[in-house]
Amino acid sequence: MRRAEQLRDSAPTGKCIKWAANTAGLDFSFINAVDSGAFNRILWEGLMGDRPYPTGRSSQDLSTNREALLAPANAGRAVVE
Repeated sequence: MRRAEQLRDSAPTGKCIKWAANTAGLDFSFINAVDSGAFNRILWEGLMGDRPYPTGRSSQDLSTNREALLAPANAGRAVVE
């Protein structure tokens, strides 16, 4: 049996079950059909756990000086070129 067939025929386990349950009912049938607000909250909870969902916006212009804006987030990360 090919790997793709094995994956298709296998039952979801672990975190996959939770992701499947949380996204059940969302419409992924075509681009932008899914409720983006609901999907963003699902992603946040799945990736950030119990950290509070951000509710405020800074209104900061993020289109200029990107290297300086991203420097704190990228500090200590390996550079891949």
